[in-house]
Order: sequence, then structure tokens, then C-alpha cells
Amino acid sequence: MVQPDEKPRLNKEIDNSDIDPPVMSPSRTIIFDKPIATNLALAICYAPLPLVGIAASVLVYMSPSDNARLAKFHAVQSLALTVGFTIISMVVGGIGSTLLPIPIIGGVLGTLILLVNMLASLGYLALSVALAYKAYQGKDVRLPYLSQYVEAFVK
Repeated sequence: MVQPDEKPRLNKEIDNSDIDPPVMSPSRTIIFDKPIATNLALAICYAPLPLVGIAASVLVYMSPSDNARLAKFHAVQSLALTVGFTIISMVVGGIGSTLLPIPIIGGVLGTLILLVNMLASLGYLALSVALAYKAYQGKDVRLPYLSQYVEAFVK
């Protein structure tokens, strides 16, 4: 029974899809005895150049930070993303290049595989730029599936 001053409850699920992820508070990370903004350090971790992203991720992971847990999470997430994509891209590119010299079928399959690899590289570029932008804004961005493993590693 509903009391006169009480509103009736509706059996609807709440949709939180339009709510932005939490924004990280301004903090500093110390790299080579120089304080830099943590959001800038995290954005560099997501750089689409593998060597830059890997080096920045290792530096951020090893450096002290005001927001250490979040910094370590994003450093490991960007490292896993970059290393994983680089290995997969090298293997797929190697398979495509190996198939190219085979007459007719190999040439067609090799070319298709290399084109798919190139499209995946463009997708990786777009994803890493988007993640870098969100990290620079201070948003806590977690990639599906990958973030579960990263969270277990950072604990």
C-alpha cells in the first residue's frame, strides 16, 4: 500500500549509458625527477607508435604518482594493447607475405590478408588516438575484456 506522501515505485531498470565515466582528479607523476601531469603521461602511453607507447607505459608504471593505481592501470592497459596488436600484426603480415609468391591463389589470399592487416592497423591508430584523447581529458577509460586482466595484474 502506498502512503499519501510516498511516490509509487516503478519496476524499471535505470539506464546509465549516458553517464560519463569518472574523471580523474588533477595529479602529478614524477618521471626522471620532473613532475608532469598524470593525464599527459597517460595520453603519451596510448601513442600509436609502438616504441613510444611501450617506453612511456614502462616509465609511467615505474614512476611514483599522486594517483598511482589509475596511472598503473592505464600504463598496463596501453602496454598490453600495444604489445598485443604489434605481435598479431607481425604474425598476420608474415603469413600474408609468405603467401604472396604462391601463384594465383597465394597472391590473392596474401593480398587480402595484407589488406585486412592494413585496415586493422588503421583501426588500432583510431583506437589509440581516441584512448589518448580520453586519457588526456582525465576520463577513466577501460577496454572491454582487456581491462579485467589488467585489473587483476595491477592489484
